[in-house]
Amino acid sequence: MVRDGLFLVRIYGEKHNDHWALVSLDFGLAAQGKTVEEALSRLDEQIKEYIYDATVGEDKEFEKELLSRKTPLEFFVKYYWFNIKKTVTSHLKNKIACVQPFQLAA
Repeated sequence: MVRDGLFLVRIYGEKHNDHWALVSLDFGLAAQGKTVEEALSRLDEQIKEYIYDATVGEDKEFEKELLSRKTPLEFFVKYYWFNIKKTVTSHLKNKIACVQPFQLAA
């Protein structure tokens, strides 16, 4: 997604044993690292090179296809499920849901 000239890239990541695997949902790129920061740094470099090649580099003729390439649906489901869970759990501490009877004044 492009907003104000910036690419906003959705990223999903999982820890597997001793490393992190991150996936760019918008470009289908992936990177690994021992820490989230390391994996994100590697993915950041890949994304910058990918966008450069697609917009002004050697792959410019395929720009539309490359910039609309997506990762498999499985990662979108995981990304949105994680965000829904995160939103719900962060709000549970300060919310209440109950049924309370009130008598109307006659």
